[in-house]
Amino acid sequence: MASGSKKLTAAEIEANDAELLARLGYKQELKRELTSVGNMGMALSVVCISSGLTSLFAYGLTTGGPVVMVW
Repeated sequence: MASGSKKLTAAEIEANDAELLARLGYKQELKRELTSVGNMGMALSVVCISSGLTSLFAYGLTTGGPVVMVW
């Protein structure tokens, strides 16, 4: 984005994308929204992955060290 250009709102970006898709011969079919439940699910999945990796890392170090973790 150039320094002199204005910032686009989400509605303007969506309209521009829909127009581009129409020029290419497609229709926008997917919704671009995240509900509260979806947002919570995404946050929990990120937290679970990070906490799971750290606990497995600690388990690997205590049961055999780096050699066991790589093997």
